[in-house]
Amino acid sequence: YYAALNTVLSSDWNLFYVVTYRRYAEWLLSAIKENNPKAKCTDRESEWDSYDRNDRQKHGRCEDIWNKVKGLAGRPDYNTGRYLNIDNTTLYLQAAGIPFTILNFHGEKHITEAFYCDSIKSTPHACLQSLKQKTVSNAKTILESTCSIIVNEAKMRGLMVTTMTNTNYDKKNQTRHEAAISCVDFMERNQVSHADLPLICPRRIELEKLLDKSLKFEALMVPDFFKSDKGESMHRNSFWKMVDEKKELCNVNVDELLKGKNSWGDVLEYLAKKNYTRPMTYFNDHTHLSKGRSYNKTIKDVHA
Repeated sequence: YYAALNTVLSSDWNLFYVVTYRRYAEWLLSAIKENNPKAKCTDRESEWDSYDRNDRQKHGRCEDIWNKVKGLAGRPDYNTGRYLNIDNTTLYLQAAGIPFTILNFHGEKHITEAFYCDSIKSTPHACLQSLKQKTVSNAKTILESTCSIIVNEAKMRGLMVTTMTNTNYDKKNQTRHEAAISCVDFMERNQVSHADLPLICPRRIELEKLLDKSLKFEALMVPDFFKSDKGESMHRNSFWKMVDEKKELCNVNVDELLKGKNSWGDVLEYLAKKNYTRPMTYFNDHTHLSKGRSYNKTIKDVHA
C-alpha cells in the first residue's frame, strides 16, 4: 500500500508521514472505545441489544473491556487485528522509502502544538494558532459505554418502561443513545464517575503484565524519551492512575447495580447516593469484598 502510494503521488507531492506514539495500554483502551460505535453500542446509531445468540453481528453489544484488553495484550505483537500500531507502520514506510517522524503524544507540548511547530516545519501560521488554542478533552469517555450497558440491561429487565418526566431521565420509546446520554448527564450532574460504580476488575498480577508490555513498547519506539526523567516514571504513574483512580479497565457490575431495583428511578436514586461503599469483585472470582470497608480502603487492599 505505502509503496504504491509513494509511486502514484511522489511525482506531484512531497510525502511525509507523522506517526503518533501513544502508550500501548492507553492506545488499546482507545481502540476499544473506537470500536463501540461500530458495534452500535454507543453514539447515535446504537441499538438495543436483545442478547440474541443468533445475531452474528452482535449489534448493540459493547466490548467486554478487560477481556478484550487481556486477549490483545497476550498476543506477541502490538496490534489489535483492526488497527496496526506504529511499529508496523514505520516498517512499511521505511520499505516504501517514505520519510516519517514519530510524534510523542506524551511529550511536554500539546499534541497540536508539537505537530504544527515541530513535526511539520512549513506551517508557521498554524503553529502560532496552535499556541493560542485551549485544551480540548477527549470526547469518548468510558462513561458513555458504561451508561449504554446500564440502560440496555435495565431495559431488558423491564426497568425502563414507564413514561416519566424528562427530569427523571426516563422516557418511553427512548432510543438507546438518548437513554445513555441522559444517564451520563445524570451521573455528571451528581458527580458520579465510572470508578464509583460496582465493578468487576482485573487482578494486580494481570495488570502488571499489561504494564510490562506497555513499557517495552515505549522503549522500542521512543527509547530516548523512555530513558528520560519523564519517561518510564510518568508511564508507570499514568498507568496506575488509569487503573486505580479511574478504574478504566474494570467492567461495570450490572447485576450488582440493578439488584433489588424495581424501577429506573430506584437505579438513579442508588447512583445519586453519597458516601457509599461499592462492592468490587475480580474476574474469575464472584466473591464480593467484605461489606463495610470504605472505598479508599478497598483500593489499598487491591495493592496488597
